Amino acid sequence: MAYQPITITNGQVVSSPTTTTAKSAASQSLQDQFLTLLVSQLKNQNPLEPMKNDEFLAQTAQFQSLTEMQKLNKSMAAFMSQSQLNNASALIGKQVTAMQSSGDTLTGVVTSVQMNGSDVLLEIDGQYAPLSGVTKVEAAKAVTQNIDALAELLVNALFGDLEGTAV
Repeated sequence: MAYQPITITNGQVVSSPTTTTAKSAASQSLQDQFLTLLVSQLKNQNPLEPMKNDEFLAQTAQFQSLTEMQKLNKSMAAFMSQSQLNNASALIGKQVTAMQSSGDTLTGVVTSVQMNGSDVLLEIDGQYAPLSGVTKVEAAKAVTQNIDALAELLVNALFGDLEGTAV
């Protein structure tokens, strides 16, 4: 099978030395570029040896696979961002130690979580550290003390002062 040469020069499809496509390849989507190239191949093929149907279908299937993989990649990136945000939200109210992007270590209670582009940032005492910089997580000391105090109050309210009573 013989094809007339098709080249891409400076981002444009050139089917012969004197013709170029009207659109700039930079402004075209990948799909538009593929279709332009395919149409140029069909227009410029040798009529005595045309492109075989299976080759045409194989190119179309490969392009469709590429398009679907790109969509899947975008979906996975969005899922990963959401997953990281959900994981980070579980740290709200916990005491963490994290490395800031400046290299400083920050320790404190996480008060909020936010996305900055594709990065998940934890707000710790008014400063921000990336989720990827977390090196230690523990229950906040103030929360643990409050839980202990509440448990003691609850026991006293339900059972009274158990020290002075005999069984």
